[in-house]
Amino acid sequence: MDEVKERKWRLEQLLNKQKKKEVVGFGVLFDECIEGLGTGTVILSEDKSKEMYQFIEKTYPFTSWARIDWEKIEAKIKIENIIEIIPQINQVLGEGDEEVFVLWSTGSQPVLKSHLRIVLDAIDEVLAVGADTFVFSPFRFVIEFHHEGEVILGFENQTLS
Repeated sequence: MDEVKERKWRLEQLLNKQKKKEVVGFGVLFDECIEGLGTGTVILSEDKSKEMYQFIEKTYPFTSWARIDWEKIEAKIKIENIIEIIPQINQVLGEGDEEVFVLWSTGSQPVLKSHLRIVLDAIDEVLAVGADTFVFSPFRFVIEFHHEGEVILGFENQTLS
């Protein structure tokens, strides 16, 4: 009988040890975002995410409160309705299926890689993850979704006529 108790105790210890090894998730809202974006979405590693954060910070000037400093960006458009985004991008840069990265100003969520149309289709789930959200297409544009509702589209190295 003691052998059965000992096995049971060892099994419980192993189970507890395994539970401690489980990877900590990024929360329900992040999981819902991933589900909304679908199977083609890539979650970047911690190292690749850091690289992408550094890249956007080198590409666009940021304020001390983690917003893009739009006063220093010449080519920008304030977006009143999300359906304006793709036509505005197409008008300035030409049509294309944009691969984009999704970054958040708060939290420790990894960066996501997807396509612009997919991100915009699941925008409610994407915006729910963090306070301020950036949709970034390197060497082309960035869209800042500010938590107070302002949406600004900025183009890298472009002037608007």
